[in-house]
Amino acid sequence: MIDLSEKQKEKELIRHLRDTHDLGERGLGPYYFVNRIAGTRISPDIDMLTISSDTNYLHIVNGYEFKLLHYKTNAANYKALYQGVGQALLYFWHGLDRSYLVLGVSKEISEKRERQLLSKLYDSAMLFEALRVYFGFNCFGVYVWRERDDSLRLESSKVKGVLPWKADDIVLKRQNLLKGNFDYRTL
Repeated sequence: MIDLSEKQKEKELIRHLRDTHDLGERGLGPYYFVNRIAGTRISPDIDMLTISSDTNYLHIVNGYEFKLLHYKTNAANYKALYQGVGQALLYFWHGLDRSYLVLGVSKEISEKRERQLLSKLYDSAMLFEALRVYFGFNCFGVYVWRERDDSLRLESSKVKGVLPWKADDIVLKRQNLLKGNFDYRTL
């Protein structure tokens, strides 16, 4: 992989998955790097946002957090992995109904190190699955893209539900997203 800044590497990963894989819910968007909702700066920004519908829900606001694991040390890759999980979960605070973590695993990482990293991911995925069973909400998903064979897999159960928001400020953010009242950048 060419030597790019972290943000550039993330953008290249998004471009590749957009152009070669069917990633993202059908509907409005995708919108990239959403950084304001109703004029208010949000953090973290939403790497990719789509608005879709299905047979159970009229409007579903989906967010995708992208992280590329390419570091030479496990510690740096674990940090990126856990940052990705945290940022994807914070998307719910911005009024999203569903959130996905999309992890890219560089071919620069040895297969042994990749197995170690994915083992940590699977441990986290089991926690999310337990939360889904306990709370009854299936609104968080994890995708893994392997550069080695250019494969993209959903590593969690299929996301079917939405988070039932009650807090006024979060409901207001969601309404503004549905109205298109947000700022984003082009990829």
